[in-house]
Amino acid sequence: MENKKRIMAIFERQHFGKPITKELANYISVLKVEGDIQNISEKHSYAPHSLTAIVRRRRNINEKNAPMVIDLIKKCMDNYSNIQNKRQEFQKTI
Repeated sequence: MENKKRIMAIFERQHFGKPITKELANYISVLKVEGDIQNISEKHSYAPHSLTAIVRRRRNINEKNAPMVIDLIKKCMDNYSNIQNKRQEFQKTI
């Protein structure tokens, strides 16, 4: 039950059986870095092409693959934070 609560925090039942939104797909595409898809898909025992297909909106989100997508979203958020930190550090050098 704990795992389902975590999934539902980002995705609700109405999202299952459909592709992720175009906005989310764009967010992920811009903020993922090389190796993110590979590492996260392997962590969840999926092939990388499965996660890639979800990000490209060719496969639907469901209860089984939602935790993998959530981990990718979290990784993208971390990547964004790292970019912002580097930007701030760079601004200090100017």
